[in-house]
Amino acid sequence: MVIGELRVVIDAGHGARLLKPASGDRGARLARLAPRLVLLFAFAASACSNHKLSTTDARTLIESSARFTAPDVLTVRSRYCSTIEAPADNPASGLGRLKALQETGAIRIEHRAAAPGECPSTPGPMREWLLISLADTANGFHPRPLPDGAGWEFTRAQRRFVSLGELTFNSEDDPTIARATYRWAWRAELLGQLLQVSEEPVNAQATFIRGDAGWETRDVGF
Repeated sequence: MVIGELRVVIDAGHGARLLKPASGDRGARLARLAPRLVLLFAFAASACSNHKLSTTDARTLIESSARFTAPDVLTVRSRYCSTIEAPADNPASGLGRLKALQETGAIRIEHRAAAPGECPSTPGPMREWLLISLADTANGFHPRPLPDGAGWEFTRAQRRFVSLGELTFNSEDDPTIARATYRWAWRAELLGQLLQVSEEPVNAQATFIRGDAGWETRDVGF
């Protein structure tokens, strides 16, 4: 590498060394900078030679992984079997979840009594159908239809990267496995805000492996 009249060579096996000192006042100034430049380039050469994953690349691999980019979705079928006057005290599942979704203005629920022989898997003598349709304001929640008219899928939240923690390797000299702790949180969409999806940061860990093409993600945990 040539800087002005100063030539520095980076050798992956032996570090950085000054090849040819310059002459004159300019050469003297560059020569005084030589020790610092040698240290800088030696550090760069060392970082390249041991193939360590950088913190910037670790974050990029996490954020671009299929698991991290997968949204938090709510799948709603077009009809369900239920028991008449079934308890709805758990908004996270079952009838409570559907009623909570109805209260947001995303869906409508129609009740129809089940005929004899219908809904055999639902316990109790008073069985009914819950027929689900999209409400007039549903477009604001961007529902995606399921195949064959089976229902819809709503996005509640997307993941966002918060911070990267400790980055460790299985070897200091020539690592092939790296692990990183990190924090992430949900970024709630409109539906997620109405359903009160938590946006508190969560601690997690990711694992990377180094192959012929470089570092790649092996697992992103939540």
